[in-house]
This record gives sequence, C-alpha cells and structure tokens, in this order.
Amino acid sequence: MATAGNSSVDEGSCLSATLYTRSDSGASLNMGSDLGASIDEGSDMIYEICCSVCEENGLNKNALFFCQECHKCYCNKCENLHNLMYTRHTILGSPSMAQRAFDDQCTYHKDVKLTLICEDHDQLICSVCHLINHQVCNKVELIPDKLKNMHQIGELRKMTEQIQALLINLPKTKQDLKDHLDWMRKIYKEIQSQIRILRSTLNETLNSMEKTTLWELDTFFAAVEKPLEDDIKNVDVAYSEMQHMKVDIKNIDKNTETYALMLFRKCKKKTFQLETEMSSIIDRNKPCIAFDTHPSIQHMITLTTLGKLMNPNNQMVLYGKTSHRLRFKHEEKCCVSGIYQTASGEILLADRKHLNMKLLDKTLNVIAVLALPDVPWSMCSIDSSLVAVAVHVNKVHFIRETKCQLVLDRILKFEHKCLGIAHQQGTL
Repeated sequence: MATAGNSSVDEGSCLSATLYTRSDSGASLNMGSDLGASIDEGSDMIYEICCSVCEENGLNKNALFFCQECHKCYCNKCENLHNLMYTRHTILGSPSMAQRAFDDQCTYHKDVKLTLICEDHDQLICSVCHLINHQVCNKVELIPDKLKNMHQIGELRKMTEQIQALLINLPKTKQDLKDHLDWMRKIYKEIQSQIRILRSTLNETLNSMEKTTLWELDTFFAAVEKPLEDDIKNVDVAYSEMQHMKVDIKNIDKNTETYALMLFRKCKKKTFQLETEMSSIIDRNKPCIAFDTHPSIQHMITLTTLGKLMNPNNQMVLYGKTSHRLRFKHEEKCCVSGIYQTASGEILLADRKHLNMKLLDKTLNVIAVLALPDVPWSMCSIDSSLVAVAVHVNKVHFIRETKCQLVLDRILKFEHKCLGIAHQQGTL
C-alpha cells in the first residue's frame, strides 16, 4: 500500500499531498500538482453530484466516480490520485452509480445502509430503523429475499408486460386523438364555410349575426380543442417515461439490490398511474362539433345567431315514430312506464295500466306476460336479460327474460318509497 505524507490546506488554497514510494513498483509520484490542477479547473456551474475533495476546498467540479469504501465522490483527476493511494477500493464509474450508492443509505441514519423492507409501512428501512420503529411489524424481510421472491412470482415479468402494453397502446391512443383533432379541425373549417356561404345570400343586417355566430364557434372549438391537445401531450410524456422504464427494468439486475427494488416500486407506481390515466382518456367521451342551420331562415331577422353549435355525441335525435297495438283484445289501452330491448331483440314493457310486464317479439307481438302485485313505476336494465322494476310503493322486482318467458328472479323491499330506478356500472 502507498503511504501518504503530511498534508496541509490553507484557507483559499489548493489541497496538496505527497505520495511516497510504492513498495511494489518503486515509483515515486507527486500528488499535489495534479490535485491542484484538478481543483483549479472548478467552475461556478451547479452539478447534481460534486467532487467531494474539490467541494471540501470550496471549489465546484462534477463528480464522475464514487468509492464505496470512502463513501466519497471524485472528479476525473481526483479519482486517478485516489486509485494510486487505495488500489483495493471499489470504484463505481458513473454519476448515476454514485447516486445509487447514496440511495443505499438510510434517510434517517446517514451512515447505515438500507437492508430491509417493511411491508406494513411500505418502506425501505435500515437495521437501526428496524430496532427503533419496526420491531412490532409483522412483515419485515431482507431486500435480497424480497427481490428473490419477486423474481419467483414473476412480478418483474408482469411489470415488463405492463410497460410493453402501455408502449403499444400509448401511440395508438395518441394517433386516435390526433386523427380526431384533425377531423374536428376539418369539420370546423367546413362549418366556417357553411356559415359564410349562408351569409352571402343574406342582406347587410346579417353582419352582426355572422360575427356572433363565428365568435360562438371559435369559443366552442377552443373549449373542445385544448383538452384534446392536452391529452396528446400527456400521452407523449407517458410514452417517453415508459421507454425509460423499459430500459431500466431490462437492466434491473445490473443494479444494486436496493436500487433494483426502489426502481421496481417506482415503475409499479408509475405504470398504475398511467394505466388509470390511459383508461380515463380512452373512456372519456371525445368531443365533437356540428352546425345546425335554422329551417326557417327567412324569419332569422329576429334571431341572434345563424345556427346552434352542439356536440352530436351528447345529442338525442328523434328519427320518427310509429304506433303499434301492444295489448290483448280484451284489454284497454296500455300505459307504458318503462321499455327495454333485450340482447336478442325482444321488447320488454312495464304496463302501469294493467299491472304487468309484457314481452314483445321483433314484430311487436305480445309473446309473454308477467303479472305484478302493484303499479310498476319505473324500470331499468341490469344486464342483457335482467331488468329491475320499481313496484308501488317500496319494492324492486328483478325480472329475467329466459327462452321467451318472463321469470321473477328476486324481490328487494325498502323502508322508503321507490318511484324511480336506474343502474350504472354495477350500482343500482
């Protein structure tokens, strides 16, 4: 081993040290000049990790290496000098590796490494933390055992699959959003043209109305355009994050065990967050835009706009109506309080007048009837063959259509009145 001579540091000066003869090589090197040059090259830039030797002397230089035994970071020149003095120390060769070494240390006990994980508190801890705060915890295990178990049950493989699925779906979602936005812009331009063609056939009194309508269109489009652009940006950010995570997960076994677990937990949390956001974006009702010209345009002088802007996705349109005989010959007129079409195309009616449920085939002929004890006030579908009927005054009858027959499935009774009923996403 090399032996260092006495060193002295004056305030504002460079650190100087002398390295005496190494017994194995007989070489004699002077450390002071090289170290001084290393420190003199410091700058005013702010680095995420600074050279420990330079920093102790009031200078700033980017750290490129980390010594696990010294627990210090070194710049390029300081690392060379360190290696001459400590030939058996382990050097990590990148800033990220140095940062990972720091990450191994406990937040509360700086000189103690993280070696355990407490499942009860979902927290990485050191041996001191375990003795002080986690003695009564039921699920505390060593980090290597946790990683081994994760490998055995395939959690890392599942994480890779989740990331890969997101990497596949994110570009598709982005393209769908871009296509929809392009289509919206096309419709937007078509509506502008429609408005201006209509304007050209009218007299000068239309000027104020045209301005008002175009202003409404711009406002309406701006309101629906920004959320789509925001979603596209969010998908871009998510895709970039997933690419980085894919690389990290692929190389997870190359890291320290603690950092590997921390990286996995970070990826797991992020993928869950992105899957939730993706689901929200995909399920969200995408906005649309259309322009409806007033049918009595000759009377438009009394109007304030040229037409009505709307979102067709949120609009119900009546295409027409027909009349059908939905009762037996001996019955009076029906009073329909609920209607539902089954998956096979039959129509299910709640008849408040005759206190029954009627099943109609595709030609609207009554093929089955189920009597009710009282007035059916309201009806909603539960699944493709099951409906719930609010029966006067505090009961709900569940009725199932099976092989063109109506069967009472079960009855719920309440303390309160039940005059209306609805079902959405498993909630009645």
